[in-house]
Amino acid sequence: MRDQLISGVIMAQIQRFKSGKQLLKTLTDNPDLPAFIPTVPTASMVSLIDRIGVEDSATLIEFTTPGQLAEIIDETTWTNPIPGAPDEFDPVEFFRWLEVILEVGEDFVVERL
Repeated sequence: MRDQLISGVIMAQIQRFKSGKQLLKTLTDNPDLPAFIPTVPTASMVSLIDRIGVEDSATLIEFTTPGQLAEIIDETTWTNPIPGAPDEFDPVEFFRWLEVILEVGEDFVVERL
């Protein structure tokens, strides 16, 4: 219930920005970003990253918890194109994520993977 409420508030805030770049700048200019990102529910993080773009999200990904990152990658790399069918792994999306994770830095990779 709490996560749904937080997700709703975050989604409303995300939508008010005209561009993903404007949203990213606003987030990265906020000194509370490192403390805020670990509190964001997975669904909201996925929406936030979708809005900004995976390739531009390294700054946000840097502050995720290991569990949060695993859930985000799981959510974005397994798709279900046909309702009721088994999920399918998307290797192209997975490699996009690996590039972003590597962009954050070697220490981050070691800690998270």
